[in-house]
Amino acid sequence: MALAAGGYHNCALRSSGETRRDGGLDVRVDADRLGGRLRGRALGGRANVLARLPARADGRTDYSGEVALTLGASRVDAKGRVAGTLDIDANLAPLQLN
Repeated sequence: MALAAGGYHNCALRSSGETRRDGGLDVRVDADRLGGRLRGRALGGRANVLARLPARADGRTDYSGEVALTLGASRVDAKGRVAGTLDIDANLAPLQLN
């Protein structure tokens, strides 16, 4: 698949969801074996994310998950939760975005 940024990628993508007893929705997305090239650099990694959506529009959406990505010599490993507060543990080694 061609990307606008000049590369290609591939991965195994899975999603699932279920309605909770309170009427809210839990949605899980897993991306495994991410690979290919982006901007001339090797791309790899995986990610899994859980979104807990509220039953009512005025409720809060919570997110949690883990990400491990590489782009060339750069690596990002992160896990955490975004809810009423941010609780994220990330390691960027060395992060080169140019």
